[in-house]
Amino acid sequence: MKKVIKTKLYKEFRCIADQCSFSCCEGWDINVDEDTYHKWNNEQGPFSKLCKNIYKEKEEEETVYKIRMGKELHCPFLDEHKLCNIIKDYGDDYLSNTCKSFPRIENDMEDAIEYSVSCACPAVVDMIYSRKEKIELPHTIINRFNDKKLLTYKIRQHMLYLIEAKRFNLQERILLIFSMLLSLTEESSEIEAILEKYKEESYLILLLGVIKDTEISREDSFIEKNELFLDITEDYKKEFHYQPYLEDIARLAEDIDYSGKTLFDWRNYEKFSMEYEELFGACLAYKIYSNCIDEDVEDIIMSYQLIVTEYIMVNYSVFLKWLLNKKKRIPYEEVRNLIVTYSRIIGYNLEGMTMFWEDSFDDAIWEFGYAVALLKD
Repeated sequence: MKKVIKTKLYKEFRCIADQCSFSCCEGWDINVDEDTYHKWNNEQGPFSKLCKNIYKEKEEEETVYKIRMGKELHCPFLDEHKLCNIIKDYGDDYLSNTCKSFPRIENDMEDAIEYSVSCACPAVVDMIYSRKEKIELPHTIINRFNDKKLLTYKIRQHMLYLIEAKRFNLQERILLIFSMLLSLTEESSEIEAILEKYKEESYLILLLGVIKDTEISREDSFIEKNELFLDITEDYKKEFHYQPYLEDIARLAEDIDYSGKTLFDWRNYEKFSMEYEELFGACLAYKIYSNCIDEDVEDIIMSYQLIVTEYIMVNYSVFLKWLLNKKKRIPYEEVRNLIVTYSRIIGYNLEGMTMFWEDSFDDAIWEFGYAVALLKD
């Protein structure tokens, strides 16, 4: 029998339904699994009419069923109070797997199933903000896996160890993890030795010294962040559900100058942003736990790049909000909504982001210098 591992957030999560400020039933594609589609289609009576709101698409020779979203990308099954008519009229058993599970995440391994939750839900981010607790992967489980799976767990464990190493600032922790992952791809036969090396304090300090001395100016680093922000928000800033969070800051970013004053503002913002560093770090830890579990190190890197890109975009967006707010404190709720926004448009878009990176760099995996350019303070 498989061991079941659930994070505390998974156990305690409850959907707040119509009280939610950022509904998961709006603003993006919602898939319907094949079994649910046929269950609806074969049902006698009024329920079968719901299939009129489903359309089919071909994705890599596979038929995919999706809900035909209504005006402003609202799910047609929502009532005027933003409650689900399917649940009200037929019960949870008639929901598709996507609607049943979100924002829950399931990772099914050979001897265990892990359950966690996604930061694409505002209620989850609220829970993280209220506790910022440490995530721990039970050591008792690891010994049950084969050698390859064991190494996968050890890699993720060490990623979590580094992201929670609060003696370093958050950008430094992110770069240490990325450096470690790249080293694992270059010396795949030395995984154990590399993981041990990234436990040595003297090595970590030496590596951070090298990063600090990297010849990337503050201006170049700022330009990289602004250009990445403009590229990622281009297709979303006008969308109804993301417009309130992105349009005003995108307009500012389009006209921003790279003068000494702007760089001075960025430096001052970094002091302000410390208020939310605990939250950002906790979200990164939860995302690493949920997504960076794969036997292929390159796939782990791709998942990690999504997570890091989300963080960079959230942090830079808060900076732009801070400028618009005349350098006054940004309320937590606005920060949370940005976390949810980027978790949805980046975290659930691996294919699109992979194409974006390949178009930009020829290779989807970043060079370490690019990561430094985005994160160097």
